[in-house]
Amino acid sequence: MRCVLLAALLLATGQLVGQSQLEVEGVLKGYFLTSEGSLAVYEVPFHFPQKPYETALPSRLYPVWSRYYLKMCVKAKRGQIQRLQIQVGKERHSVTKEVPSEQVFIPEVVGEWLSVHAKVGLDIKVAAEMTDGEKVTVRPFYAVQMGDLQPLKIDWQDLVRISQIREFLRRHGDEILPGLRADDVPILLEGEEGQGVLVGNKFPHEWRYKGIVPTGLQVYLLPFRIRVTPTVRERVLAGIFKVRKIGIVAILCHQPGWDAIEEMNNPRSLRHGERTFSLLHEIVHYWIGQKYGWERKPKFLNYFDLDGYLAWILEGNALASALASQGQPQREAVRDFLFFRWLRRRLGCGDAQEEQDTEWEEGVAYAAAEKAMKLGAIHLRLNPAAYAPYLYYDLDASDLTERLILPFNPVREPFYHQFGYAQARILTELIPNWLSQVPKRRALESLLADTVGFLPEDITALTEEQARPKVREYAQKSGIIFLPSLPEPQDGLMLVWLVTIGNFPSIKVLPENLPFVVFKKGCDFVAGKVKIQSHREVMIAQVAHQKGTLLLFGWRLKPGEALQFKAEGKEVIGQGQGIAARAVDVEVWQAPHLILVGPKGLARMWAEMFSKSQEVKPMKLTKAWTAIAVAMMLTSGVTQGQGMQVTGSVAGIFLNTRTGQREFRIINLVPSLDMSDYSLLEPIDDEEYQITISVADPDAQLLRLALVLTDGQEVAVESDQPTNQLTLTYRGKWYKFLRPISELVEWIGRTVVKIVKTIGEQMLERALQELLQGKKGTLTIHVRITDTEQNTTTSFTQVTIEIWRDNKRILPPPNETWIIQTDDNGNLSIPLPRANGYLVRAKRFGLFAACPEVWAGPYNVEENQTTHARVVFYYHKPIKGRVMEQTSNGQLVALPTAQAYLYRGDQQLSGPWYSDSDGYFLIPYFDIDGVLEQHGSSTYTIKVIPPSRSMLRPEPVEGKKDVTLTRCERLKPDAPCPRAKTVDVGIFVFTYQPPENPPGVEEKQVRD
Repeated sequence: MRCVLLAALLLATGQLVGQSQLEVEGVLKGYFLTSEGSLAVYEVPFHFPQKPYETALPSRLYPVWSRYYLKMCVKAKRGQIQRLQIQVGKERHSVTKEVPSEQVFIPEVVGEWLSVHAKVGLDIKVAAEMTDGEKVTVRPFYAVQMGDLQPLKIDWQDLVRISQIREFLRRHGDEILPGLRADDVPILLEGEEGQGVLVGNKFPHEWRYKGIVPTGLQVYLLPFRIRVTPTVRERVLAGIFKVRKIGIVAILCHQPGWDAIEEMNNPRSLRHGERTFSLLHEIVHYWIGQKYGWERKPKFLNYFDLDGYLAWILEGNALASALASQGQPQREAVRDFLFFRWLRRRLGCGDAQEEQDTEWEEGVAYAAAEKAMKLGAIHLRLNPAAYAPYLYYDLDASDLTERLILPFNPVREPFYHQFGYAQARILTELIPNWLSQVPKRRALESLLADTVGFLPEDITALTEEQARPKVREYAQKSGIIFLPSLPEPQDGLMLVWLVTIGNFPSIKVLPENLPFVVFKKGCDFVAGKVKIQSHREVMIAQVAHQKGTLLLFGWRLKPGEALQFKAEGKEVIGQGQGIAARAVDVEVWQAPHLILVGPKGLARMWAEMFSKSQEVKPMKLTKAWTAIAVAMMLTSGVTQGQGMQVTGSVAGIFLNTRTGQREFRIINLVPSLDMSDYSLLEPIDDEEYQITISVADPDAQLLRLALVLTDGQEVAVESDQPTNQLTLTYRGKWYKFLRPISELVEWIGRTVVKIVKTIGEQMLERALQELLQGKKGTLTIHVRITDTEQNTTTSFTQVTIEIWRDNKRILPPPNETWIIQTDDNGNLSIPLPRANGYLVRAKRFGLFAACPEVWAGPYNVEENQTTHARVVFYYHKPIKGRVMEQTSNGQLVALPTAQAYLYRGDQQLSGPWYSDSDGYFLIPYFDIDGVLEQHGSSTYTIKVIPPSRSMLRPEPVEGKKDVTLTRCERLKPDAPCPRAKTVDVGIFVFTYQPPENPPGVEEKQVRD
């Protein structure tokens, strides 16, 4: 009876080996746990009809919460396969062959894998439909027994990292900091779906995780969800936090992608280095907290002082310069850093104790973690060529730009992190063993001051009044600011926005030499209910008083520009090209060459002072936008000899194709298309738009001004007598007066104006300054990265995308600061107006071993069609070589711990990099790229110094080989990458000989 039932069961499931028409052979790849708790990547074969025989694998493996990858080949023993359905767990994948085949590969593309998550199951079922209509279903056998899914929804490699860090610090922790250990540091790993996993001890027994974990770890599964807020996740990868019901823990945030096939193939990846460093960094923070007490959070000290901000920028730039220098220039830059820091505090913009405490803790954590990374490179499975902490925690002068940001806070993230890291790095270069002084807890700036001989007493005689002009003098020399004079009336229109801090009094007389300074890249200002943002050049002046401060923001507006204002309750909102501002309880006053916004009671008085007794009048605002064309406010000032001037604008509601929102915009008209910018705006069919055109003629010869509509009709204004100014306003649908700029480019942008003068008539064209989108197609961009030596190509997402045409950036628009990125597969589809000659520019961000930027194209976009663009980056490769010792019997053996350097002439640029146990050394890509960035393509020298040996001398003393390196600058479409292959400098051979005069041997002279 049992035999009959078994045969029936096998027949029902299609598993009778003798009758099967299919043969299945494949492999499943992913992270698995062994019964002993070892986590590793295994490739598990599966087969049908026989179970594969595999002795190298453990008998049982446990899948974890991650993605797995499989590939297989399905063969028909007789007949051909028409359709195939693969089911892995609950996921199904179907393949239909246009031409029936005896065998089918899954996936069909060679070199790729089929991905599936363990949460849906890993049981495999293959169902085939043959050409004769027969359907066959089989279930392949795995080579090992599959255990239960381990349900921790975390990066399982983090558990391995924690285990290895604990073991490493038990052995070497005292070499870094006295008593540094990780065994008692509770670490909270954030998992998917809010799962929290605790590694540590002294937590409730009922939380204890009952599954399999790496040896030596006590793991707890929290009975409640945790939530790391987006603001924290964007700011830090890890940190020390106090968590409800748990206490103070080190938290490591979850990062998707740990189970990607690329990570499995590269266990010493950038990601592994970054997460290892983050764990070490937070373990040091925890050690500091246990030893010295838990510091309160840094104070949020906001300062509105303009000169204090400039001193802070100079301070940061000097510190960045010190990082990039060596020797005496570095010491001078450190003195500058300390000098500007003292000046800032002299202006009342700083809390010395607060800054020193926060920077000390961050600096110690950084330096100790980096030292641990160097000592534990082998034990912790680290690859310096893939991840170097200082490249991620560096301070660059570009971090502190020519843009004014008020208020500023010196102890706000990320600045106190960066300043702490920077000081610690410099100390490591100047005082290699400075970490031994950590128990004394001396401020980093004090250690630096002692090292470079900076004496604050030499400058304490400076008063605050003397310090301010000194700060501005240095800021001007550094190119951070410019010192302008106020424009004369004929220069254009001046927009001034007043902001008071504190109880600023009424001042009846405009101060002499109002101290305006110019910030080329604009400003960001927030104070209470006042918000001012400028993405263009802005002038700032500060008038200080005992009771408060007055800040003046000023912009010079050109005739082609426009402004708009409206009131929403007590709030006034103003906008212009690159300007957005809003404030409550303010009023707007205007004069012939001035618009001034300021607090009630002050605005009129300051408007009268600025306008130099010219008539000023208030501007009445409503909920609707009030548009102001600058040219029309200035036409009364046109003088003889300037010629006829035509200005205009189009105002209305447009669709922003990036945000999908409707927004009111005023777009100016300009004489030439060369002055125009492409836009994201699209006209809306059911909206009406107002076009305003003004013509000014100093000879007073104007009779008629007409707008020629697209149907040939004219809308005109006329004058009975010759006049020097005519203004026309028309309101209607956009297609009534806007024309495509050309037949090839269907972007809406031209208007036609007819002007009649006493001496005849003239037809003029005016183009929109921001061209509107017309008929569109789609440009689909595929960004890939290729490893020429591994012969692999994968998707690449570490890029920002730009679209160019006619030597202009179209997306993002030139004045915008937002960025465009691909999806998780490196793809991006962008709707674009129909046109020829689009170029794609992809720029890499972050530290990545690849080309900095790539151009591709040109591409033509047709209406309602998709054009595909492929952008290929290449992995940059290192310099490699090998160091060998020739023994006394002539045999060559590997020579470890030799030091390799990169030189240009007599200047050392990189190193030392040590040879490994097989004699190989690598100079990593990031050092090479950094050298090429600074020094350019050239011939460089690889210098190798063999390790010293007691009582022996190396021969030669050093080895040298020249190598030609070319900087990667792929600025033209399809340009090759010169850094895509490893530069092999070959073998350096050394011998060791006794010294010519060994110690203890008397030299004797022998006569002939």
